[in-house]
Amino acid sequence: MPDDVPMLRVRLQDQVTVIGFSGEFDSLNDDIMHATEQSVLEAVAAAERPAVVFDLSGTRYVGSAFLQMLVRAWHRLGSREGTLAICGVQEFCRKVLSSSGLDRLWVIYRSREEAVSALRQV
Repeated sequence: MPDDVPMLRVRLQDQVTVIGFSGEFDSLNDDIMHATEQSVLEAVAAAERPAVVFDLSGTRYVGSAFLQMLVRAWHRLGSREGTLAICGVQEFCRKVLSSSGLDRLWVIYRSREEAVSALRQV
């Protein structure tokens, strides 16, 4: 994980890769957003079992670049017949996902534990 992506944490929980985000992803400069996306895509590609949870509990705001990153990660997982879930979505982020229609692509869980439990069984 690059040192220049402090708002990203990747860990393995019960054979499910959990990618945790913190901060606001609306006005990041291009270099930081690119580094974040590269780290996310590397984590998705490296997941031994293609089951990934995006934990947004530490994120209050997302913009279009963040949504594009989620879609790219989802496509990368799909090429491996993988599964993606989202958890801990704050109210504003939920509205953004809903207005973009992306909330219909992935199951959104309240907590990381619920998401990991569901993906562990897939």
